Amino acid sequence: MVQSGLLTLSDMVVLDEAPSFNPAIKSADLQAKQICKACGIQLPHYNEYATMSAYLYPHTSEAKLVAVNVLMNMFFYVDDVINDDRMEKEDLKYRKVFAKMIHIIKNGDDSFQLHPLLKVGQELHRLFFAEAEPIYLNRFISAAAKYLNTTTFALSDIVNESGRLTSKRYIHYREFTSGMKMTVDLVEFAWGIDLPESIRKHPIIARMYSIASQVGCLMNDVFSYHKEVNEIGTKYNLIAVYMDEYNLDFDEGAHQAISYLNRIITEFAELETMVPLWEDQTLNAQVAHYTSGMRDIINATWHWQWTTNRYRSPESPFSELKHLL
Repeated sequence: MVQSGLLTLSDMVVLDEAPSFNPAIKSADLQAKQICKACGIQLPHYNEYATMSAYLYPHTSEAKLVAVNVLMNMFFYVDDVINDDRMEKEDLKYRKVFAKMIHIIKNGDDSFQLHPLLKVGQELHRLFFAEAEPIYLNRFISAAAKYLNTTTFALSDIVNESGRLTSKRYIHYREFTSGMKMTVDLVEFAWGIDLPESIRKHPIIARMYSIASQVGCLMNDVFSYHKEVNEIGTKYNLIAVYMDEYNLDFDEGAHQAISYLNRIITEFAELETMVPLWEDQTLNAQVAHYTSGMRDIINATWHWQWTTNRYRSPESPFSELKHLL
């Protein structure tokens, strides 16, 4: 906490002090890296984010970790190369590319492809259909399509009638544009389960899902503030939105963002104690995997972001992120 009494990065509520880490990541990363390089989606700063999946899904198999790693690399490629408010005129073109890639992921396509996203679509079809049932994959692929389309939203699409972006509206849309909903959906893939819709929509479990998704994207907003706002120039960031909405300086905006995150992380911990039990013990075991998987995601969001230079800079407004690893 800074001298003013405002919360800062080190004041974030943490569920588990020790991180969980998938030991299969070294081998899985080598395989995923080869695929990403062959498809043309390996970015120069690949090593800054390659280990994220090991924190998100610490208990899954090596084969599934390879699939997830390739998918996560595709997300970062979309985020860093395509998802940019300065390139709004490109949105229609990429919506068409995304639609074709989703078709390939769902149905497969062995024909020669030039575009990196269509190449990786072929690989994702092969990797995911080897490890999961079609019923789950159809639901997952539909979620992927929704996410990819939301990456082409511009700020002008989501501001309110007065032309301003409120924090409430931003938090709602950020879940959809971040890919975090799909990251939580992958918990079922990681554990090899397919929960009934009635379970996933149970009020307690659905709220835990929403919190895990929000924590993932909004905590990233906190860590990435300097990279996204100061270096790239976007205002699509929770701290920046609070600053604009309430006329705050950076420290005050960060305090508001961290306060919100602390409230919902605390709520998640409370909800964990309220998850109901069903008569079917197999179902109870699957629900336990699902809820613990969401907890893994919240923990990963905190622990992984400390391990990368992606959000560190000597110019960062957070003293904790000024030093490179």
